[in-house]
Amino acid sequence: MDSKIMFEVLLEEQIVLHELERHIGDKLIPFPSDVKYPQSTLGYEVENGRVVKLSLYRKNLTKLPACLSQLSQLRFLSLLTNSFTEVPEVIKELGQLSDLNLGHNPLSNLPPFLADMENLETLYVD
Repeated sequence: MDSKIMFEVLLEEQIVLHELERHIGDKLIPFPSDVKYPQSTLGYEVENGRVVKLSLYRKNLTKLPACLSQLSQLRFLSLLTNSFTEVPEVIKELGQLSDLNLGHNPLSNLPPFLADMENLETLYVD
């Protein structure tokens, strides 16, 4: 991560981003400011020191680390083009999540907890 951006991200969130980088085996970088819906880009967006958007695009993931739940202000999560066969349980801990993209994953079904997520407005699956 860029050191200037690091100072803008709260320490707890920096730790989570580093753990995610280890998990995916790649570097997460901030989205360009002109990207409104970063579905097919690897990276994140920060507002007021908190990660609010995260895309783990095309990393062949089958699971997510539990530390993801610590991104308490995460509103947008793209897991587009991975290898999830089921929706990761940690997602139900993301209380502010409003947009979830699970497209291009070999999902077998959708768990009931998605219907209980009060802020979830957009769910993309195919």
